[in-house]
Amino acid sequence: MTSVTAEQVGRNLHLVVEGAGDAFVISPLPGWAGMALTQQYLGIATGNIEPTGMEALLMHAVDGVTPEREWIEDGPVYTDIQNRLSLAEAQDVLIPAMLWQTVLGTKGVRTYLDEGGGDKGGVKALWSLVSTLGGSSSLISPASALETLIQSQADTRPTSSPQSGGRPGKKPQDRKTSSKNSPKG
Repeated sequence: MTSVTAEQVGRNLHLVVEGAGDAFVISPLPGWAGMALTQQYLGIATGNIEPTGMEALLMHAVDGVTPEREWIEDGPVYTDIQNRLSLAEAQDVLIPAMLWQTVLGTKGVRTYLDEGGGDKGGVKALWSLVSTLGGSSSLISPASALETLIQSQADTRPTSSPQSGGRPGKKPQDRKTSSKNSPKG
């Protein structure tokens, strides 16, 4: 597994991939762009926006916008990431950069990296973003796509709840009927 470290230096985020050379320096987006990026990310995560937009989203997270408020396409940071890193390493730089541009900031980066990156880190950071924004899977995803995504990635253990009125572990047919309810015969 690749080791990625993150540090905020001034207003910029520095992401370093072990053995890959210099840090990738991510400048902060203006507020309007951060909100647009967050909405697009949540739209993709919930299945309301086609996932084909994810590459552009990540590109915008690392290279930002021009002073004329236009997204930078194939900018220098994104190109450098694509030229120096493997796909898995690139994911562990691009996703933290995108999370950093949201309201989570460094908390999102830490959440992702502390969970080991990849799918597990992404799901944990997504939950953090949703809860920070005051949402729930049912509020932001009428089709429960987010809940399905999270459950498919989470370590879930089967649980059971007892039937009302019975002891845990007893099936309804194993219970004794009371004399009141017994048929007379």
